[in-house]
Amino acid sequence: MNRVEIIKLIESFIDGSLTDDHAWDDFVSGWEGGSEHEAIRAKIHQIELQYPAKKQWCSDEGIAALEELSVKLKQDNW
Repeated sequence: MNRVEIIKLIESFIDGSLTDDHAWDDFVSGWEGGSEHEAIRAKIHQIELQYPAKKQWCSDEGIAALEELSVKLKQDNW
């Protein structure tokens, strides 16, 4: 999975348009990819822990943090 695909995955997760029910879990819990993938996964896990929610993956603040991550990845200043 390249950076563009990761950005699309994050954005699809945020806006609810993710068509593959397992894509998010597969990426977040996956081991494939290099150090950049691991850094992105670590940030996503940090967001999940920092902004927990009772009945969804993270709180609204966590969704905002994922949006910020997507923007940073687009700007290539990750």
